[in-house]
Amino acid sequence: MKTKTLLTFVVVFTTMMSWATGPKEVTWAVIDTPLIEGNLPGSASGALIWGDYNNDGYLDAFMIAGQGSAVVGLFKNNGDETFTPVTTGITALNQGAAVFLDYNNDGNLDLLIAGKSDVVKTILYKNSGAPDYTFEVDSANTDVLVDVYTGDNNYSSRILEAFDYNNDGWTDILVNGNHDANWINGCTRVVALYKNNNGTFELQTSPVETMGHFHGVNGGSIHVSDVNNDGFDDIIVSGYLDATGKGVTNLYINRQDGTFMHYNPVDFTGHYSGETVFLDVNHDGWNDIVEIGWGFANVYINNQDNTVTHIESSSSNLAGGYVSIAAGDVNNDGYMDLMAVGYGSGSNVYYSTGDSSFIPVTLPEAARARQGKLNLVDFNNDNSLDFSNFGYRADDAGAGTSTWPNVFVKNALGEGIPENTPPTVPTNLAFAYENNQYTITWDKSTDDITPTDAIRYNLYVKYEDNSVFCLVPADITTGRLKVNGMKSFIQTNSVKLNLPEGNYTVGIAAVDQAYASSAFATVDIIPLPKEVTWCVLDTPLTEGNLPMSASGALIWGDYNNDGYLDAFMTAGQGSAVVGLFKNNGDETFTPVTTGITALNQGAAVFLDYNNDGNLDLLIAGKSDVVKTILYKNSGAPDYTFEVDSANTDVLVDVYTGDNNYSSRILEAFDYNNDGWTDILVNGNHDANWINGCTRVVALYKNNNGTFELQTSPVETMGHFHGVNGGSIHVSDVNNDGFDDIIVSGYLDATGKGVTNLYINRQDGTFMHYNPVDFTGHYSGETVFLDVNHDGWNDIVEIGWGFANVYINNQDNTVTHIESSSSNLAGGYVSIAAGDVNNDGYMDLMAVGYGSGSNVYYSTGDSSFIPVTLPEAARARQGKLNLVDFNNDNSLDFSNFGYRADDAGAGTSTWPNVFVKNALGEGIPENTPPTVPTNLAFAYENNQYTITWDKSTDDITPTDAIRYNLYVKYEDNSVFCLVPADITTGRLKVNGMKSFIQTNSVKLNLPEGNYTVGIAAVDQAYASSAFATVDIDSGSALQIKTLDKVKVLAVDNAVLIMNNTENTLSCDILSLDGRVINSGLIHAKSSTSISMNNKGVYLVKLNDGENARIDKVIMN
Repeated sequence: MKTKTLLTFVVVFTTMMSWATGPKEVTWAVIDTPLIEGNLPGSASGALIWGDYNNDGYLDAFMIAGQGSAVVGLFKNNGDETFTPVTTGITALNQGAAVFLDYNNDGNLDLLIAGKSDVVKTILYKNSGAPDYTFEVDSANTDVLVDVYTGDNNYSSRILEAFDYNNDGWTDILVNGNHDANWINGCTRVVALYKNNNGTFELQTSPVETMGHFHGVNGGSIHVSDVNNDGFDDIIVSGYLDATGKGVTNLYINRQDGTFMHYNPVDFTGHYSGETVFLDVNHDGWNDIVEIGWGFANVYINNQDNTVTHIESSSSNLAGGYVSIAAGDVNNDGYMDLMAVGYGSGSNVYYSTGDSSFIPVTLPEAARARQGKLNLVDFNNDNSLDFSNFGYRADDAGAGTSTWPNVFVKNALGEGIPENTPPTVPTNLAFAYENNQYTITWDKSTDDITPTDAIRYNLYVKYEDNSVFCLVPADITTGRLKVNGMKSFIQTNSVKLNLPEGNYTVGIAAVDQAYASSAFATVDIIPLPKEVTWCVLDTPLTEGNLPMSASGALIWGDYNNDGYLDAFMTAGQGSAVVGLFKNNGDETFTPVTTGITALNQGAAVFLDYNNDGNLDLLIAGKSDVVKTILYKNSGAPDYTFEVDSANTDVLVDVYTGDNNYSSRILEAFDYNNDGWTDILVNGNHDANWINGCTRVVALYKNNNGTFELQTSPVETMGHFHGVNGGSIHVSDVNNDGFDDIIVSGYLDATGKGVTNLYINRQDGTFMHYNPVDFTGHYSGETVFLDVNHDGWNDIVEIGWGFANVYINNQDNTVTHIESSSSNLAGGYVSIAAGDVNNDGYMDLMAVGYGSGSNVYYSTGDSSFIPVTLPEAARARQGKLNLVDFNNDNSLDFSNFGYRADDAGAGTSTWPNVFVKNALGEGIPENTPPTVPTNLAFAYENNQYTITWDKSTDDITPTDAIRYNLYVKYEDNSVFCLVPADITTGRLKVNGMKSFIQTNSVKLNLPEGNYTVGIAAVDQAYASSAFATVDIDSGSALQIKTLDKVKVLAVDNAVLIMNNTENTLSCDILSLDGRVINSGLIHAKSSTSISMNNKGVYLVKLNDGENARIDKVIMN
């Protein structure tokens, strides 16, 4: 006996010592008067839930309950631990239940309730959102849902769950309870799953493998969470099964195909009037199971292998009874505590010891209630868990306690208990797409208290229409949860989403055991580009074969105005070839005999230099001597090319200078916006040209069809830096409506490669301005491209050993993206660009020595996915073109040259191929953008400003749509910015031409009579028809009657002083045409319009008869 007594003493003492040094106890403070008017309802048998229904950042309380006299109440949280009752039209129900959810992804908490008044009801209320946030019955969905109530005053109200069981980004519903009438198979007991089909609920009639419906039970509880860490929510259901009153607990494992499998890893005790929930008891990142009913309290530790270890109440220290359960870390030690109140169980907080046992401490007497609903909730936003409880006075409450307690209880922390802070924000979000499913991964977060494995994760998905699905409703800006309770979070650091391929933003936030959430980290999901099926035309010529050569150019243009692009080639490495191939419109081509000179190391460009509507031809290269020749097109009916000797004599003779150098050395563009096509010539002159240099960059102004060398085109420098061996390209890089120039090549005998950017000063000259130290190169190419489809040209520079992308920051600076991020490869390349797979993004194609032969599919940002071109088309030292040669609005391509390094031995030594775009799986046909609308013009300082509304396109982003322009003169001659058919809009040339980037343009034309046409062009160079406006010299809006208006930039605002007799309309536009602000300036008044950002803006004024455009600079 003595020995036994001693052993008992040692055990008790040891246990007491461990408790004494164990978890810290919270100091609870009951809020005496939580409502600003009246008292919280006294009732039982129902639910009180918490949710931020009005999106003010604080959790509000909703209550529905009754044992005969039903009550309902909504209590708005004022943020100062007081609450205001809100009048609603929500139905009061006895033996009720409720859950907040966002079933339509609009960011507002809707409400699902169930219970009994005169009849059993389940009602779905839609939240109207700002500003009123009222709840309105969704009749259509309500009619679909089965009507239930708990079934007895003593039964749990945990009978409604909102969760996304199939990971499709829509919140589904699980309904449990008593229907009070036969429902399925003659049973009144309900466990029903409703799938959310984009806001409309549908009963799942066979959700359980082999069983059909779930076992019908009621009287217990339902709970959802992921028990096997496969990323899909499982279900656990307790209740009585039949008239015998036998209690059961059933676990249903999600099979990830929209169905569940009944799988009990152990013989659960089963119960009714208790609750069974998923909890991570031992903070290992795997959900365990807690099952509490009359006379027992089981903990089932998850062994992570689909088995569990049963911990009985004698070890866990939990008490059985008819309980309501809540769980969370109340004392900020990082462990999941549990709270339980009920008949037979007492009213306790169970502090976790960090393993699978707890230390019970009785709750404040005023908070001891049963047959109601217990909640752990942070209602004062201090990141520590408070609680609420209501119901009938508990057995362990004194006679002085209210008969119907309904209390909100503040967590005042306590001695040694720290304040809680959220976990760190997740990092390194990434995604992959396979089998119609996205997998999102991230690095685990950390927390100063919560074990890393015990941190859970919330998720949101933002759709293209800006609707947002939240796994657990939360503020996507701050991460703060909009609901309380044991919700189903992600247990691991990855998740699978059953979403169709598309554009999404996915956010991941870390949540600790006290439900404090980090902010969301985000990743933008852009669909992986679809791959084109390329078909090499075996015999494109009606007779003979395409010439086999390299070191030159093959260009495309509709030289005979039949609506199809024809091919012209000049090339050679010693034996020069030349050829013109008429497009027959059926993917065959007929060779045309011409008198055009064959040139080695050549280049060519189609242009219409005399505004007669026929494509002329400029070529350069070397035969016995270096030559640059301009050919005039005779027009219908013969369309022959005849040397324009006068202009040819003016032009400097050039060639590329080496077999490996790019043939991108001739450009035709209107640099001074005067309605005549000018010429930029680059290359090697083979003799001294300017300042003793053989390398040429020469600008020729077109004076009504006659070219004139510009001898001082660059501010302070005179001529451009003389380089050759690289490339030239023109386009508008700063969206001021005037073309800029970028030139690459080697500068001197040292062989140093340079890249130089020249900004158009709008006065006929350029300014040398490099926003970054370009790498520079020769035998590569540098081009302007809108890589990220924001309507601003970026710069792509590719040379030996590097591939740079410079993203335009829209403020005369750039951000450098290296090849490791862009996935572009360096080399001696020929570049082509355009949207080849009809997804609206600018793809890139590059072939060359050292670079491989690839199409680079744009991902929609600043990166690309490389895919190798067909082997037969892999050629280098020639010329690559993207071109729509069969008029289907999709880009085909051509390539020629010497067999590339990545081509097999079976490939032709001298490939010259035309390759058809046969689209491919998932690639749509392309259609042109809409025709521009609302063309208008104004005249000021000998300059017309033409404006229009931006076009739209089914695929191409609006800002990425470019615009072509024509000007028809009184003599019926026509200038086209990029040669096109002015009737249809179809382009007459291919390639990376210089279009208008914005929805306005300035024309340096004398006052006169013109017709101006504007057409929209997508990234695949498909063009709309032209919209036109007729300019009559007498009808142009003039500035002369608006000379009494002053426009000034003053203190971050635009000040407009209107001293006229008329009211003015005012639009303030960015340089790319976006309207920043609008307003009216009344007669004889001044208005100040605030501007938030620095920059250059256009102020467009109009009084109905007169117009004016001013430029202001906000510093």
